[in-house]
Formats: sequence, structure tokens, C-alpha cells
Amino acid sequence: MAEERCFLSPCMSLFEVPASIMEHFCKIMDCRDDGLGWRGLAERLSTDWMDFRKVEKYGEQGQSPTRELLWSWAHKNKTVGDLQNVLKEMGNKRALHLFTGQAKDLFPTLNLKIIKEVTKDFHQDSLVGEGQFFKVYKAKINGLLCAIKVLKEKQQVEPEQWNLFISELTNLPKFHHPNIVQHIGFLSSNEETCLVYPYLMNGSLYERIQCSTKSSPLLWQNRYNILIEVATAIQYLHTVKPNVVICGSITSKNVLLDQHFQPKLSDFAMVHLRSCLVNHINTTKMDYTTFKSLGYLPEEYIRTGNLSSKTDVYSYGILVMEVLTGRESLIKGSKPKYLRDFVWDQLEKNGMESLFSLLDNKADIWPHCVARNLFNLSIDCTVSPARHRPTMEV
Repeated sequence: MAEERCFLSPCMSLFEVPASIMEHFCKIMDCRDDGLGWRGLAERLSTDWMDFRKVEKYGEQGQSPTRELLWSWAHKNKTVGDLQNVLKEMGNKRALHLFTGQAKDLFPTLNLKIIKEVTKDFHQDSLVGEGQFFKVYKAKINGLLCAIKVLKEKQQVEPEQWNLFISELTNLPKFHHPNIVQHIGFLSSNEETCLVYPYLMNGSLYERIQCSTKSSPLLWQNRYNILIEVATAIQYLHTVKPNVVICGSITSKNVLLDQHFQPKLSDFAMVHLRSCLVNHINTTKMDYTTFKSLGYLPEEYIRTGNLSSKTDVYSYGILVMEVLTGRESLIKGSKPKYLRDFVWDQLEKNGMESLFSLLDNKADIWPHCVARNLFNLSIDCTVSPARHRPTMEV
């Protein structure tokens, strides 16, 4: 019987591993009673003798000791990568094979026919979101729940920008960081261009801040942790070798949250699709979405279209303002105003202490020192000229 193949990212939570893969793994480990089986696994996952006896009793009762081990271990936020390291240490190549080398097995089967099949020919029932450039569908591919982004208007993209976009996409699978969304694959044909990612159940940071999906609000502790982890992802991209990566599209909608509310930065290849809009900003009539997206971008980028690490620092500063205030990057009203201008006006007119009145009540009570430090950071990140902004070092 052929083993099932699906893409298992090292960053993926053990809870996200397809049941069929986990079932096969448990059978492999349960059938051995030596150092390569569940006993060897138990020695590495827990040093508590009572835990070992509890797992052993499961086996004596005809249940899977491996399943019980992994269930407890997964609750410690362990990932596929953590399990891979343990299996390498054990030397169990057969079990390790289930969790490695999967991507190359999935990619050859990733074609438009399969994408259409799993989305029911891009049916409205599979549609879960829509952005400036893409429609997003939710579907399962080889047992893995995925988000499938389908480009809306390829003809609007200039050839140079398109080539940069495709080049960036080919590099995405090389980035492995716990706070960067794992890129499963993409396909581009004359008919459609699709990008495939693991589906993250808690949606975007934007949805959670705005409670737009009737979800419970994020408390300040969660928001603070998310900001720290997003900063580490940006810093990783700014220092990755051989070529650094500038995101250019850091927004609350592009920060996705997994089941543990761990943030995953996404969509940083999309900057190459947007550049044509920025370069023609004075001649193009902008819709609200485009106008709103400019709220994350510094004046020097809007004016020249030239990306730098300081562009990302500015965008991160706007993200911090969003998290603190609960307001969108473009504040609606009879005269819409960018969040950056709103916060800076308040600061210049009434001083730092006045900013505390802007804190989002839905986040519960922010500690005074934490809120002050974050407001100071957001101001430093959004200052002009760009050379006065800090780096993304955490």
C-alpha cells in the first residue's frame, strides 16, 4: 500500500498533521518495543517515570502508546520540526521519512485541474476572502487544509513586475521561520495564477483586532507577543543570506494567526504587483482598498517606489499603532485620515500622555510602561526622514 504524501512544514504544529499520516506513524512506532519504537521516543519526550508508566499502560490496554505520547507533547506547542529532530536522533529513518521530503512529492501533482477540483471550480462556497489582487479559497489538498490564492487581474501587471513576482515566489519555500507562513507551492498558466499555503484557523490579525468575524477580542498580552514575533520574522528576512528580503507589504491583514495565535507573516511577494500602482499614483484613480493600503507606506516609497528595510520599519510602526489603538490604518469619516497622522497630531498637540486615551479598550488594561514603550516605538518607526528610523533588531 502506497504511503500518503502531503506537505508537512517544519513549522507546522503537530495538531495540524493529517490524521492518516499520524495513524501510520503510530503504527510504525507501536510495533517496535526497542529504542527505535515508542519506548525510545518516550525516553526523549519525557523524563518523568510516572508519565512513562501511564503511556505503558495504554499499550497494555491495546491502545497506542505513541498517540498518547504525541498528544501530551503537542500541547507543549511542539512542531513537525521538533519531531523530525527527535527521530533523527533516534535514527528511525522509516518514521522520519513520513515527515520529510514531502514537498517534492506534492508539487508535481499541483496543477490547475486539481486546484479546480478541490475548490469546485472556484465556487463561491469555497471563497473565504478577497484582497486587492487575489481571491482566497479554502480547500483540502492531499489531506492538508489549504488557503488557495487566485490572482484576479494578471493583465494589469507590467512584465517587469510580473517577473519579479514570480522570481520572489520561487524563493519563498527556502524561508523557514516559525513566524513566516509556509509556502506550499504555486502554479502559473495562461488561464490562472494560484498560490497555496496552509490554512490558518484564526484568520488575520486585522480580523481579530476589529472583531470582524464576531471573534473574541485579543487581549493586550496576545497583542504584545504577536508584535514581538512579527518583529523577529521581519528581522530574519532583513538578514537572511545570500540576499536579504524586503517585505514591502506588512499589514494587519498579512499577519495570519494559527491555532495558538502564533503570528505568521505572509504575502511579502505581493509588493511587486503593487509597485505599478504606486508608480502611477498621480494618474490612477484609487479605490478605497488601494487608498487604505498606502497608510502603511512611507512618503519616500510612495514618491519613488524604491523599497528599503526602512520601508518595512515604517509599516511595522503602523502595525504597532493598530494593535495599540484598535483603529484601522485609514480612519473612516467625512474626512478620512491616516492612522499615522492621527497619532502624530495627538502627540504634537497634547504630548505623550495624551496617547493613552487612544488605547483600545477591547484589549483590557495595558500596563502603563508597556503601552508607553510601544507608542514610543511606533513614533520612532514612522519618523521621517527614513535614516532616523531604527532597525528591526529585537
